[in-house]
Formats: sequence, C-alpha cells, structure tokens
Amino acid sequence: MSGSVKKENQETAHELISRIEKEVKKNENKKSKSISKHTFIYGDGVKIDSWKLPNFGFKKSSKLVTDIRGLFSITNDKNIHEIVIRGYNKFFAVNEVKETKWDSLEKHTIGPYALTLKENGCVIFVSALSDDSLIVASKNSMGPVANGTSVHAQVGETWLERHLSDSMHTRKQLARVLRQMNATLVFELCDDGFEEHIIEYPPEKRGLYLHGINLNEATFVTYEFDKVCLFAHNWGFRQVDYKIFQTLSELKYFLEDSEKTKSYYGREIEGFVIRCKSKLLDDIHFHDFFFKYKFKEPYFIYRRWRELTHAIISGTYKFNSNEDDITKKYVIWVRLLLKENPDFVEKYKQNHGIVALRKQFLKEYNYSPSDFSKKLVINCPLEDRNILLVPIATIGCGKTTLAFALSLLFGFKHIQNDDIPGKKAKIQKFVSAIVDALKHQHVVVADKNNHKYSERDELIRLVSERSPNTRFIALYYDHFDKNDDLVTRKEKLNEILKVTKARVLARGSNHQTIDASLNQGKTAIGIMNGFLSRFEPLDLNKEPDNLFEDSIILDPMKDTKFNLENVIKRLHEIAPKFVIKIPTASEIDSAIRIALNHFCPNKRSGLTLSHQKTGLLSQQKSQYFGIILKDDLAPYIEQIMKDQKKEVSAFWEHLKRSKRVQSTFHVTLIHISDKSKYPEIWQYYLSQMDSSGVVCSAQVEFTYLVWDSRIMALVAVILDMENKKIQSANPILHATIGTENKTIHPKEANDMLALWNFQTSHSNIHTLSLSPKHFDGTVALVDSFSTH
Repeated sequence: MSGSVKKENQETAHELISRIEKEVKKNENKKSKSISKHTFIYGDGVKIDSWKLPNFGFKKSSKLVTDIRGLFSITNDKNIHEIVIRGYNKFFAVNEVKETKWDSLEKHTIGPYALTLKENGCVIFVSALSDDSLIVASKNSMGPVANGTSVHAQVGETWLERHLSDSMHTRKQLARVLRQMNATLVFELCDDGFEEHIIEYPPEKRGLYLHGINLNEATFVTYEFDKVCLFAHNWGFRQVDYKIFQTLSELKYFLEDSEKTKSYYGREIEGFVIRCKSKLLDDIHFHDFFFKYKFKEPYFIYRRWRELTHAIISGTYKFNSNEDDITKKYVIWVRLLLKENPDFVEKYKQNHGIVALRKQFLKEYNYSPSDFSKKLVINCPLEDRNILLVPIATIGCGKTTLAFALSLLFGFKHIQNDDIPGKKAKIQKFVSAIVDALKHQHVVVADKNNHKYSERDELIRLVSERSPNTRFIALYYDHFDKNDDLVTRKEKLNEILKVTKARVLARGSNHQTIDASLNQGKTAIGIMNGFLSRFEPLDLNKEPDNLFEDSIILDPMKDTKFNLENVIKRLHEIAPKFVIKIPTASEIDSAIRIALNHFCPNKRSGLTLSHQKTGLLSQQKSQYFGIILKDDLAPYIEQIMKDQKKEVSAFWEHLKRSKRVQSTFHVTLIHISDKSKYPEIWQYYLSQMDSSGVVCSAQVEFTYLVWDSRIMALVAVILDMENKKIQSANPILHATIGTENKTIHPKEANDMLALWNFQTSHSNIHTLSLSPKHFDGTVALVDSFSTH
C-alpha cells in the first residue's frame, strides 16, 4: 500500500469530520453554503452523512479539507466519527493548473509513474460497515430515488452482485475484507445499457472497473496500482490497463507518441490518469498525487456532437459558422434524421443511442476517427472561445464591485445593465452592448442580477443568436438550496438581507438605480426584498441553467475580496488562456480599493429614487480620464529612498509620518477642466470607454522622482502609447505621491514639474533618476472627489 504509515500530526477521520461539522454549525444561521450535507438511512437504520464539498473551496488560511470528491461518514456508538467512503482528492489535467504544468511536475514529483486508462463512465464507491454489510454509493448519493428510478448507485450495486457471483464470493466476505483494510473501492461504472457516455462499451466490456483502493482516512492514501489490479482479479472485477514509467521523461515521451494516434493500442479512449508522489513547498513528506492527460480528438469532437444533438432536441441550437466542416455536416445530417425518426429523440434524451448515432454518421460519410487530425479545420477551439460571465445575484451582493475589479486586473469588459438608458427594448440594448464587446474582448461580464430563470434564459438565448460561439459561465451568489423548504429559505434570505441591507445603506445614493440615502432607505429595502422573493437558484440539471458550461459558487455573506479570490482561482483553472496568472494579494486589494473609491455610478430612471437625469456617466467637474495603477507605489518609493542620505529622504519620511502619502495612484491624461481646450481628446475617450468607464489597459514606466518642500511626484512615460492610441492633454505625465499638508492640491504637481522641466537646476526642487520598471494600469474615467 502506498503511503500507509501514519505521519506525525496527521489528522484523524474524527478530527476532519468534527471540523466540517463545526463549520456547518457555525454557519447554520447564516447563508454560507461552503458545504452541504445529506443524511441517508441505510440498512437497519444506520445514518450515513454525505458531504458535498464545492469546487470553489476555501482560502488557504482555512484548514478545512475541500478537495475530497466523494466523502461519507457515520458516528459510531462511542460518538466517534468514521469515514466510511473516501474518494480521490480532486485532480487536474496536464497544464490545467500550476501544479500540473510539466516544469512543476518535474520539480515536485517522483516516480514510479503509474499510467492508467481513464475509463469513461461514472464513479461508484463500495465500502463496509462494522456489521459486515456493504455500502454502495455514487459521488454524492446512495440507493434509488424516491420514485424508484434507477440511479447510478443502484445500477452499480446490481453490477457488484454480478461480479461477486461470477467470482464465487459473497457480499459479507467482501465487507469483512474491506472493513479489515479500512478502505473504499473506487470503480468506474461503464454500462451502455444503462447510460451511454462518449466511449463505446459493448456488452462484453461492461461492468465495474476497479481503479482505486483508498484508505478511509482524512489524508489521501491510496494503494499502488499493481495491488489494485490484483484485488480486481481476485474478486472478479474488471481491471484497468496500466503501464509503469520510472521517470517523467519516459512518461512524457509515451504521451506524446500516443497523441499521434489519439488511441491506446488501437482503442479509442478519453485519456489517462497518472499516479505518483508529490511534495510541494509546504509539504513535509511525499504524498499520493494524481494528474490526468486527455486526448482532444476524437473525444472532444464526439462530446461536441452529443452536446449539439441535445441542443437540437431541446430547441436551443444556434448555427455557429466557426464549427469545423465535419461538425457542420453532422448538424445537417442529425437534424434530418431526428425529424424523420421522432422515436429516436426520446431514446437520446435518456442517453441511449449516442454511440450508434455517431457511428451511423461516420459510416455514411466514410469518416474514420484517424482522419480527424487531417480533416478537422477547427476555427475556434473550445479553450479559445470568448467567455460571458453571468452573475446570478440580488442587490448588495457585491457583483458590480467584483466585476469592476476584474476589469482592472485582467482588462475584462464590464457591461452594466443599469447603464442602459430607458426601459424600452432594454434587454436588446444590453445584449447588443455585450455582443459588441465580445467582438473585441475575450471575457465580458454581464453585470445584471439575472436572478430569475426567465432572465437567464433570455440573456443566453439572445447572446447565443448573435454570438453563437460564446462560453457562458455563471457567477452564482448562492442564496439557498433548491431543495430547501419554505421556512429554511426564508431564514436564509433574512440572513442575507441583514448583510446586504447594511452594505446598501452604507453606500447611500452611490448606486445606479437604488438610492438608499437617509430619505429613501425604506423604499430601497422594499426593492431589495422584492428581488430576494423572486430569486430562483441555479439548477444545472434543467434549462436554462444547464447551458452554463461552468459555474463559480460565491457567498453573498462574504466580502468582495473573498469572492473575487474564488473567481480568479476558478477562472485560472477553467480558462487559463485568459487568466494566465493569479494576481498578488496587493494587486487584488488595490483593485478592490479602486473599484470602491473611484467607480462613478450613473443614475438611471428605471428604479432611481433621486430623480436624477439620465446620461452616459454624468460628466461632473470632479472627473478625469487617467491611468489607474494597480500597484501601491509607496513600497516602490521606499525602495528608492532606503539607500539615500537623510537630507534626500527627509521629505518622504515627513509624508509617511504625516500620513500624506496617497492611498491610490494614477496618471492623469485629461481633466474635465481641460475639456473645452482639448475637446477631441475628451470625446475620443468618451467614445472608447465601456459602460463602467474603462477604456483599455496600459503600462507606464517612471523615469524620475521629483519633489520640493510641498509635493512629490513620479514622472511617467506610457509604453506602447501610439499603438494603444492613448492620448494626453497633460504636458508632463506623472503620478502624484503626496502633498505636505491638506491645503495643497495634488494638481500643483503640474506647476512644480513645469518649473523642473524648464530649468535644468533649481535649488528648491530635488530629482532622482530611476532605473526602468514597468507598472500596469487601466485607462478609465475616474471620480476625483478625493484625489486629482
């Protein structure tokens, strides 16, 4: 067995479940759906708890294990928690996350590397209780559903009986062995007679494929694969083929060679799972580690055909000119076939006939899977498709601040429904803005509550019609579970209202459509209650929510930073091409601070209570276009000054002591006071910005640090200014660092720098020449009430 020796300070099963229960109890009167629990009554009244741990997880500061996929526990007669079913820790494909990039695997893993076939079915767990009874479960469920319909666990149990019978064993014998081992058997149920997936399993290949034996412990410990295969052989289960490689280079060579044929010794497969040992920087010991390798062809195209067929049947299919030629032919062919064979539609809805339909098409067109790499001309691979992030929220959850911060950090386009003027055809205008943005941006945020099924359906349908290759991802602020009773729902919504009401009242009239200032607070709360009462939770099992390819679960009770970190982490996993790296904590804090301090809401007439006139981002005299810098420049100045003489750093030390260093930093391009002098620049930026005031990303380099006895500033140069078409009315671009006292306006830096530039030497002005260093920022319209 791999890694079976208990390590010092290793957590016990009882400690893990106790902490999970404590977390649940701590939030039972709140709305924090970090974990969901379902209790099953098994056999003679044994209560078995299933713990569903969402993908978004917790911050690293939390000690709560969140990466177990399939976790069931009981409480024994000594009031001790036992894990009775333990699945794998979540694992990722090569290059999907940082830990599975080849250079990281080379650095942090050791062999041997057991490469196993990735069978294509659904997971089934088998374990045992103390009374020598077997328990069978799928990832989160046990037994048949209430109406008696066969579900995965029930079908898995039927196959278990068959395998045991064929091998002349009994349930009790297997239960005793598993109880002695304190282990869970992990199977793949592959049964096309029950449910077809992508890869075909003829009758002689169907059954339970044993691909893992895990200890029922908190720490992930799994048996070596040769022992897994021996166990499968002895007990009559189907075995998973495997190969052992001693080095990563040998494994990589084999994978690259397999990629040429997209198969394993002539057999179509989804890919491989690789098992080895890993030790990251914060690990003391090597531990069991899995990663996977998937073939794009033919698996991806087969899956695409299945998705398209379901879309045609449900009436949601939209023509996509970017599809490859073979898929375009498939769509035409299958639509005609389904129209002529209506009985086939019902079979397909039940996931039957998927393989037969595909094989019929390939036969009629004389296509072979081996031809795909030659014939497929894919204009828009799945990972290259543009993304629409769709919040599902209510007022006060923080969706706009989060969206604005994302636009600052990654340059995503932020389209706000509240900025669309008028009520007539508003959704069409909103969609038009989204579609236009998708033509130029890879990721767009559709900033709207989208809290009802009908709203999500309309948005997805209208965007799909005009941008058919868009990938929809839900940003779901989890309010309550769809299975909660009315009393529980009301309790959870009341808890959410307490938190969101405090946020809305705190911001007063600083919102596009809700004025929660002193005179309008009661009306604002009434509007919020209306949204909460109409909220319909995400349900990925039915339309329109099943059209979301991914969902990111957020917590309306948590602050923006918590939810923003979750969004960034998940987007880095599911869309690494667009979120290449995770920003630092400082960058995230800065983006949130800028989003909160500089965002200029535009009052609209739809729900507005302050009766302000509508208009695209009201142009008050407290505005300017500038480059909002992501970084806090104070550490940069500190680094510059640390080696200087005291007389040189004296003014900087004074700014710090007096707390006169700016909290955020920007480079002004044009102030509204210069609008009449440079109307073409002002109008240019107005025409280029999106609904949240963002124009484009930018990068600056600071060349000099200049200061006198009143003010300090960094002289700036904009990189790639001409290509990005960034214009400036400011003769000397700069970022103000701080002023000597409150009576000195930051804009006085212009006068100081003009004098510095005009005279080569000035007794009252000090200068330090700087080494090149680049800083990222965003060109945007900024409210300069607090800074200029």
